Amino acid sequence: MTGTTHAASPSKLNRARVIGTVVVLAVLLIAWRSGARWAALPILVMLIAYHFVLPRLVSSRVEKFNREAIKLLTSGQADKIPSLAGRSVFLQLFAPAPALSAKLALAYVELGDHRSACSAFENALRDPAPSERLPLELGYAKSLFICGKTFEASKIAERLLKSDVRLPELLVFVARERLEKGDFGKQTRSLIEQALELSGSPESCAMARLADFELKLRTQKITRAGLDALPASAAFVLGWREALLGLGDSVGCRTQAALEHFEAALSHIDYGFVADIAKSELAKLGGSQKRQASTDDIDRALRRKRKKRR
Repeated sequence: MTGTTHAASPSKLNRARVIGTVVVLAVLLIAWRSGARWAALPILVMLIAYHFVLPRLVSSRVEKFNREAIKLLTSGQADKIPSLAGRSVFLQLFAPAPALSAKLALAYVELGDHRSACSAFENALRDPAPSERLPLELGYAKSLFICGKTFEASKIAERLLKSDVRLPELLVFVARERLEKGDFGKQTRSLIEQALELSGSPESCAMARLADFELKLRTQKITRAGLDALPASAAFVLGWREALLGLGDSVGCRTQAALEHFEAALSHIDYGFVADIAKSELAKLGGSQKRQASTDDIDRALRRKRKKRR
């Protein structure tokens, strides 16, 4: 993905610097022993520049990139950030991946491209600044969750919860992983109840309510009250809502309504656990519709035969 191609990882960069240093020292030694001592001075200057000047240049360029990226994010121009990083050959060659990937991840999240965001978050977390680790881990867990990697998201969430980071989104990530495994017990209910109590932002509130509705739906304690108007407009939230409404209609034998909800879910987001639910249910309903159509054709044929006999 895009987030992995903008720069070399720190380990690769360090290896390159070591190899480069060894090569330069070897050339310097050969030049000195062969009597071409006039060539030793520029080589020595290059070596000093490589070790002392280049790191400062890299740091300066990365800081400039971060400042420009923040301006673009705050001005609603997140789509320009990947190209901003991509068109700098210097950054691509010398900047360590974590230095750029944090802002790239935020840009992809803003654009709704959570698959690219996962890759960028993974790079950024290789060597994050201490103050950035928590927000990066939260963002990574959310993108993993949306992409359908609920197990990985729940593991990050569980670790953060154990370190006293109590956020409703983390509780939802763990609860939904339990729902996927068919665990509808007291602990799952407790996680969702805590998420509902802690919810503050529109998106966290919507996620908690959707998890609560899914639990009730899967335990046949169905209630549709309040699900039609959720306080969030993120694509995956709207898609999740449509998928759950489709499941409710499917359980209630409202086939046409269910089909419409599942198709609406895919129109909001075509990947991740939301899309998996919609595609799986659409396949089931498509098969049942074909079987029903076949049964109706047989019934009509039998009725025609009876009329002819009369």
